[in-house]
Amino acid sequence: GQAARARTVEGATFQPEKLVKPAESERGPLLLAEAWSFYFDRHLKPKASGEDAQKKVLANASRLLMRSVLDLDREEIVGVLNGIDAVGVRRHVLQALKAACNYAAAHPKASHWPKHLANPFRGIKLPKLDPRNRKLTGTDLVNFGKAATAYDDDVAGTFLLGLTVSGARLNELREARAHEWDSKRRRLRLDAARMKADRDGVLV
Repeated sequence: GQAARARTVEGATFQPEKLVKPAESERGPLLLAEAWSFYFDRHLKPKASGEDAQKKVLANASRLLMRSVLDLDREEIVGVLNGIDAVGVRRHVLQALKAACNYAAAHPKASHWPKHLANPFRGIKLPKLDPRNRKLTGTDLVNFGKAATAYDDDVAGTFLLGLTVSGARLNELREARAHEWDSKRRRLRLDAARMKADRDGVLV
């Protein structure tokens, strides 16, 4: 704004030079950070998961973001990803940056993605999540419900049904025991240490 306004210098009116958009050939190499910003601003920002993805990418892949997309090396990418301890975060960062490059390549005129450049994240294998740490899904609940109705033993059936309606994460279901099921209150009562809660007998 200051550059656009005329200023008086030593009694004469100074007009700033007109800004000239640099030619395509004069542009510097496209940074991964620019490709990520292009993808985030145009596609990811309005989504609920956008803020979370932005935090994870900026916190864990800052070294890669400062590199040109032309100079990104597979070994360097894998090295940065392997430095992320949490497998879920590592997986999320790889998926986000790969999607960003795909999006930029699909809009080369607006993003200035180099012609004929393949996605540098293509072919890098996604790390597998430990199934014991994944969240419970609708399919899991259906399977537990089917198992509960298939049991002839009322105690076992009630226990499985209790897991179905009260389970939040798969770890709690794997570690739960029949004696922890409160049939009177129809809920699973777990030790506070296992649930990271401040009191005993937490409703899962």
